[in-house]
Amino acid sequence: MKEGDRLAEVMGAVSLAAAHARGQAAESLLGTTILATRMAGVFGLSSEETTDTYYTALARALGCTSTAMESSPMAWGDDITFSYALNISDFTDLESIRSNLERYWVPDGDPEAKALAIAQTLEVLPQLAEVPLAHGHQATALGRRLPVPSAVSGLLAEIDARWDGMNPFRAAAEDIPVPLRIIEFALVAEMYRRAGGVPAVLEMAKVRSGGQFDPKVCDAFADHTDDLVDGFEANSLWDLFLELEPRPRLLLEDRHIKPVAEVTADFADNKSGWTVGHSRIVADTVRVAAEHVGLSDADQRELVLAGLMHDVGRCAVPNGVWDKPGELSDGERRMAQSHSRYTEEILAASDALRPSAFLAGAVHERLDGSGYHHASRLRDIQPQLLAAADVFAALTQERPWRDAYSHNEAAEIMLKEADSGKLSLAAVKAILESGSDSASGGRTATIDGLTPREIEVLAHLAQGLLTKQIAARLGIAYKTADNHIQSIYAKIGANSRTAAAMYAMEHGVYSAS
Repeated sequence: MKEGDRLAEVMGAVSLAAAHARGQAAESLLGTTILATRMAGVFGLSSEETTDTYYTALARALGCTSTAMESSPMAWGDDITFSYALNISDFTDLESIRSNLERYWVPDGDPEAKALAIAQTLEVLPQLAEVPLAHGHQATALGRRLPVPSAVSGLLAEIDARWDGMNPFRAAAEDIPVPLRIIEFALVAEMYRRAGGVPAVLEMAKVRSGGQFDPKVCDAFADHTDDLVDGFEANSLWDLFLELEPRPRLLLEDRHIKPVAEVTADFADNKSGWTVGHSRIVADTVRVAAEHVGLSDADQRELVLAGLMHDVGRCAVPNGVWDKPGELSDGERRMAQSHSRYTEEILAASDALRPSAFLAGAVHERLDGSGYHHASRLRDIQPQLLAAADVFAALTQERPWRDAYSHNEAAEIMLKEADSGKLSLAAVKAILESGSDSASGGRTATIDGLTPREIEVLAHLAQGLLTKQIAARLGIAYKTADNHIQSIYAKIGANSRTAAAMYAMEHGVYSAS
């Protein structure tokens, strides 16, 4: 990624990761963007509104990782197909939800257990009405850090708005901006098109017209179907997606590059509270080490970008794997290891990110060829440093099956890995000799008036710990912990774990270790 690259290229690649997280085909969100942009033309929107539509459609799913950790237990660990089943459904139609859960969610599960799980899901459905709030918070928080038109953040704050007003947290009917009415329809329409073709979209539009969607939007699709889906039968929608980018194209300036990569990092890392800030820690750690060994500024920059984006493929793996407190089965381990392949594929799709694809995807390769996913031997100092930085960051963060290791404990483990020929000894020494400041997130003494104790609580809160768990960790009373949390929320303008995690990562509060 460099100055002059097209923002659409980068956001398009991130949309591939978001589609995986939602259980959709990789290019589904490209299809959503194409359809929404074409419908903007049908509605005669201005060039500015068309640009807003294009980039909001791309950024619409940036919030989809925000509740994976919370929904995973309910979803038998498979938050991905669970998400797909819910997203293709009408939340006001219980039979629609039941049917889609039966069709798409846990297809190989025991029939009786699955039926019971679906019944339990339908019972707690009212609680799921607040899920879009977390999605909207995260999408808005990440979207405002992208160099997109200012109107995009406002549109993202209203995602999941319904024409009939059945979402009490969002605008309704004519109060919903036209670009968002179009995008909300296009998102579901593309899911139905891929599931059952254009006839399925037309039937869905007929059923949901006047309910979930603006009747005029549904009618517009019916009246202009052939033009709207022209070219959708192609093997890939990537070129068509780029061709439709509104002019003037948005190009990255040098000052945008790291913040855009940080958006990718935070989007991926917040899929699990256990990995909040992980990619930033890797990037900070490898930057210091690369400077320590005398790499050029260009090489340091390349490593930082790869470090920030190296885990975007995590979005394609269910949280039942990432959050499991015990040992992974062989199948789960293969699923976990597949994330580096997804990372490489996602980044390689874009000309702008392709230079980082191999380096980011090689983070779990090893010197002796025992790593994954290529099982290649790390020959060069850059991937050796990145691999060592990732190990260091992972060891010094808590995981569901173990506590965080201290710096000294991590050093002992890494040196043993180097002795066995898995990690480069030179790279390990560079990481360890560079110091451990990066692993703490570089947090400041005070942020927006937060006290040192509140910063400590914030780190636990972002990780997903409940109030009673935070109290136990810190050895304080439940009421005291709750008072700290309420004070934090008031000071940072947040009211959920998702919002707290977004704030924490942006301000360097990466872990509580």
